[in-house]
Amino acid sequence: MKAKMPGKASRHINVRMTVYYSLVIALFTICLTAAISTILVSKWKDEMSKVVDQKVDLINNQISQEIKRLEKVHFSMVNNTVIQDYMKKELSGGGLNEEEQEALTREFQKVKQSHADIISALPANVDGDIMDNRSTNTMYGSLTGSREFSQFKNTQKLRHLSEPNTFPLEIQNPSLQEKGTVTYYGRYYDNETYETLGYILVNWKKSSLFGDSGIICENTFQESFIADQNGACIYEQKEAGQQETLYQQMEGKLQNGKVTIDGERYLVYQQSISAYPEWKFTGLISYKGINRNLWQIYLVMFCIAVVMFLIVVMVSFRISKGITRPIQDVLGAMEQLGKGGEPKPLEASTKDEIQVLVNGFNTMSSDIQNLKKQIIRDEEEKKDYEVAVMKSRLNLLQSQINPHFIHNTLNTLKYMAQKEENGELADTITAFNMLLRTSMTTDKDYISVSEEVDNIFNYMKIQKQRYDADVKIRFIILDDTDNAMIPKLIMQPLVENSLFHGIIPKGGGTVIITTAREGGWVKVSVSDDGVGIPQEIQGNILKEKKNSKRGYTNIGLANVNERLHLYYGEESRLTILSSKEFGTFISFMIPYKEFGDE
Repeated sequence: MKAKMPGKASRHINVRMTVYYSLVIALFTICLTAAISTILVSKWKDEMSKVVDQKVDLINNQISQEIKRLEKVHFSMVNNTVIQDYMKKELSGGGLNEEEQEALTREFQKVKQSHADIISALPANVDGDIMDNRSTNTMYGSLTGSREFSQFKNTQKLRHLSEPNTFPLEIQNPSLQEKGTVTYYGRYYDNETYETLGYILVNWKKSSLFGDSGIICENTFQESFIADQNGACIYEQKEAGQQETLYQQMEGKLQNGKVTIDGERYLVYQQSISAYPEWKFTGLISYKGINRNLWQIYLVMFCIAVVMFLIVVMVSFRISKGITRPIQDVLGAMEQLGKGGEPKPLEASTKDEIQVLVNGFNTMSSDIQNLKKQIIRDEEEKKDYEVAVMKSRLNLLQSQINPHFIHNTLNTLKYMAQKEENGELADTITAFNMLLRTSMTTDKDYISVSEEVDNIFNYMKIQKQRYDADVKIRFIILDDTDNAMIPKLIMQPLVENSLFHGIIPKGGGTVIITTAREGGWVKVSVSDDGVGIPQEIQGNILKEKKNSKRGYTNIGLANVNERLHLYYGEESRLTILSSKEFGTFISFMIPYKEFGDE
């Protein structure tokens, strides 16, 4: 019974060590999980804020583009000499006869017919009277009673966008959804003296002004609004069935980009429309949706923590068992020695205090069983034997150290790669390898459009890693051009030009690559919304055959133009359109031929 007690005690030590070790590691795991969760949540919030800011900018840009379209219509009518003459005659007091009135009406009808989004385009004299004898709508018989027109007339502004209305219908007390028209008031002035000659009214479809932006709003915000400087709601997106909008309830409650309405908190994103600062966009995101995503992160981290705890318990049990097993072996050998037996020397599997204990027991056992002289002789022999064994092991280790070291080093690198999960580096190396493979291939000068698109995609993947800029690329490759034959690396220099000379100086932007069939030809175009090419450079850009100092292929636009002439003759050449406002558009035409045809 007494001989078995130490074994039971050791088993108790095993359990206690497992518990203590598990508790320490569990506490560490909890702290680490909490720290990682906090970091992940912070990162997620930052990324969410960046994404929402980008969507707000996109909404702003889309609406601004539509407003700029209205301004272009306005200025095209101001520059119309026919309209200028009739407006000047009306201002002089001469009045327009029936034939002149018809001619003026036809000019405004042309404007309406040229834009599908225009409901009507009407002229008005300096007094606000409509100069279109075909207009029977009482809403615009005269503008003298219009509050918005009177406010606009008393300012020096060239244009004004009205609140939504129901034109051409007349509806009593309409809802915002029933108001499908936005009226553009534009001042009509003399091109030479800038004297006001009258006004123009362009009734624009509200759906075209906010249509694309509405989809983004629905997918991003609980509610979103656009209001003018007087607080009037121009556009709203709200949850179905809700009567009163949050915009009507948040007045005076907004603090530091946050608002609380009926006990629920919202994040508020606001931005003035760049093309028309009198309008301001407001979007609200509920904290409920944010917290729902955060709880998903916490749940994942909790599951990870539980799995780690279970692993720690199993590992700690195995470690504690490995520590107590040699102790049990020593106790058993001591029991055998006490009964007069000759226990075999014990072997320690670890190099720590346990090894010292085992070696001490072996020495004690040897002293008891042998005489002093025999012990000395045996010890000498043992030493000689151990020296020979050590020398043999040393030689063996020396013969194996190089491959063994390489093996361990590769395993270490593999572990580090798996631990770091550096997928971006692997993708960049793959993209670079694909570009090298294409550029170093000498057995063919032509590839398919789809292969050239893959090269450009890999090229842009490398450049996005190189520059810290918001660069986007879009491919519009029609199916009937996907397998068309094209000279290898003919499009990449154009993308390179857009990136380095258009997008990077601007700090970000979009490159669009398009291919389309036009009869027996394929039209290829590369456009960007960058800073554009200065006018003084555009005339000589295709005449300078200097290699570009930047980029992957070091081929300039002039070299691309020369290659097109070499392959297809004078009919194939680069066409360049560029301005500071819209960016750069480069295109060329090549004969259509299926890749693989003889």
